[in-house]
Amino acid sequence: DIGYKKKKRLAKSGKDKDYINRSLFTLKQDIKLLGKELLPHWVDHIENSLSKHGISLEEINHVLPHASSMIIYKNLIAEIQSRNIIFDEKRWYTNLPQVGNIGSAAIFAILDEFWKTHELKSGEKILLLVPESGRFSYGTVLLSVV
Repeated sequence: DIGYKKKKRLAKSGKDKDYINRSLFTLKQDIKLLGKELLPHWVDHIENSLSKHGISLEEINHVLPHASSMIIYKNLIAEIQSRNIIFDEKRWYTNLPQVGNIGSAAIFAILDEFWKTHELKSGEKILLLVPESGRFSYGTVLLSVV
């Protein structure tokens, strides 16, 4: 092993392209890979999370996904529909067209705007969906209105 400092220097200089491509400290994002892999894995995660806890999508009253673009948002819906998962787009909400992609704050901004603009009833369930595209990890939160 050549050591962290030397790897960092090589990566910064661009001399060790193989290291950069293999690194956990990736300096770039492969958009082609993102387009091919993000959505199938995200929908797998949604299905697995709901199944693990015995919840069906029709039990969810509202779905608030964070998507980095409307293309991703629309493709997420298309991926769900392609799998014949019960789906009602009217239950989905995003503020992405109004506020843009605000990164890690997005899900909180969506939730804040949603509860301020919708009349929620006790017992309703809100599903928050958050992908992290850099390493294809996903967060899923189920909230119950009290």
